Amino acid sequence: MLKQLGPYIIDKQIGRGGMGFVYAAHHEDTDEVVAVKMLSIGFADDENFRNRFSLEIETLKQLHHDGIVEIFGFGEQDGTLFYSMELVDGPSLYETLKSDGPIAWRDVVRMTIEICHALKHAHDRGVIHRDLKPSNLIVSPTGSVKLVDFGIARLFGSTQLTADHAIVGTADYMSPEQAEGQRPTVRSDLYSLGAVMYALLSGNPPFSSPSIAQVIHRLKHDPPPSLIDAKLDVPRELNHIVGQLLSKSPDDRVPTPLALIHRLLSMQHALDSPRQPTTNQPVVDITNTNAGATYTDDTPTGEFTRNEIDEDNSPTLLHPTIQGPHQTGTASDELSLAEGDSESAPVTTVDGGDHSHFTRVDPTRAQEQSSQKSGVIASILIAVGFLAVVGGIFAFTNYMNRPATAEELLEHIQRARIDPGSDWIQAHEQIEDFIGRFPDHAQHEEIKQLHDELAAERDLQKYISKLSKDTESLSVVEIQLLSALNTATDNPHAGVAQLASFIATYDAFISDKDAVRCIDFAQIQLKHFQLVAIQGDQETTRLKTSYSDEIKRIVAAAKELANSDHQRALNMLHNAKALFSHHEFLHDRLHPIDAAIDKLGDIQ
Repeated sequence: MLKQLGPYIIDKQIGRGGMGFVYAAHHEDTDEVVAVKMLSIGFADDENFRNRFSLEIETLKQLHHDGIVEIFGFGEQDGTLFYSMELVDGPSLYETLKSDGPIAWRDVVRMTIEICHALKHAHDRGVIHRDLKPSNLIVSPTGSVKLVDFGIARLFGSTQLTADHAIVGTADYMSPEQAEGQRPTVRSDLYSLGAVMYALLSGNPPFSSPSIAQVIHRLKHDPPPSLIDAKLDVPRELNHIVGQLLSKSPDDRVPTPLALIHRLLSMQHALDSPRQPTTNQPVVDITNTNAGATYTDDTPTGEFTRNEIDEDNSPTLLHPTIQGPHQTGTASDELSLAEGDSESAPVTTVDGGDHSHFTRVDPTRAQEQSSQKSGVIASILIAVGFLAVVGGIFAFTNYMNRPATAEELLEHIQRARIDPGSDWIQAHEQIEDFIGRFPDHAQHEEIKQLHDELAAERDLQKYISKLSKDTESLSVVEIQLLSALNTATDNPHAGVAQLASFIATYDAFISDKDAVRCIDFAQIQLKHFQLVAIQGDQETTRLKTSYSDEIKRIVAAAKELANSDHQRALNMLHNAKALFSHHEFLHDRLHPIDAAIDKLGDIQ
């Protein structure tokens, strides 16, 4: 086994992959514990792989952030390239999901904000990660999340080392444009972050399928799945944010990590309520984890996870997936090495060979260079943009201060119609603005009615929220209403019947203030659950048709099999009946199986 690389004494191998190996090591003088990644000796003379490895180093040199794994130094020994980096003693989010299941939404929001800060740092320096997924997000012992594996990241303006239109990334979390082989952008990383959020909240990627082809087909053509439709206990606004991040078109996604941070913080502030225990998913303490796993590294894409196989089972395109906890990856994609960065840095010569050296990365120097470059660019932009700003500010101010048109107001109002809980204050103002300024508009009465409904529903929702927090002081009528609502949530048909009975029972109590408020709310919820029940019936009808066709196909196959293996065909039918009997809505559709069993039984 290799004993030393540069100033680092090798302790053990913790990862391996198509391009090289990763070792746990310590510095021979300071005992600093690090992870050391080396390019495989088999690629030592291959310029393409050497360039890829060097460009991965260049990417990491640009990044100095608490949320991103840190590079310490890089070098070459006897023709072998290597670099040292931070060794994060913690599990990946994939491992957390695997061991503990879905994560509570408040924790997911907190972690997403941390990831956004790391992504913003990378994007501000021209780096797109391109392979964001749970196995590349590591939970440190303090509970914070650290982003790793920039092995296939792209540095803006760099020399391309992969063919155009090559598909690079992990299928379960890649964006549709990546699946098309298009060049990823900042919004591609945000799509992947949305897929990560979905996985953390639900336990599975949004378009998980057994094969890469199926995953890519679904992520390109299927609509984003809803967390609420999956009956997960998440706020409606969070479901909307995840759905927006998973939009097929990059233009429809949240534009930047900073914008996503603001959306999430605004949502938290608006909710402003005590943490409610979830019923559909356990609350995971992500700091209580087992960090004693081993790294594996299987591929040139540069991802490290913990196990001998791809820990998140995500199909990786272009190459198999490399794994390990928690260093950056191997092969960088489309990057160019700025050799001038290392020429003036202090160099440590190892073993005295012509091809042996080690360069320590100075984070403060890199930050100063970044600051200087940013200062020059900022000065140019200020000078060039000043005249444009002065010339355009008057027109812009006039435009922004103009009253909104009827169509612009209707567009905002429509959002409130779809989701009455979202941005109520602004929607309320816009509705009142429309009602006051456009009394002759064709939709005036419709919008006025919507205003009254939204106001009533908002007041009643607040009333019911108060009721649910103080159940001991509820009256019988209030208890009956809450019981009907709980029933409707689990069984829309039964809930519709119970709500209708509730309304018919208490409708005459016009002098009872509590009864009147409960009746008003029950009538609104009755309409809602009637629609839910209709949609459920339509889905059941569709499923019945699909399952009936499948039953017919199985019966036909069993009959054909009976010609050569009678007992096996009979066994096939009995198992099919057991399988489909688990679906209550199919109980009246199993007669073809029963008839086939009877017929084969008579023959036997």
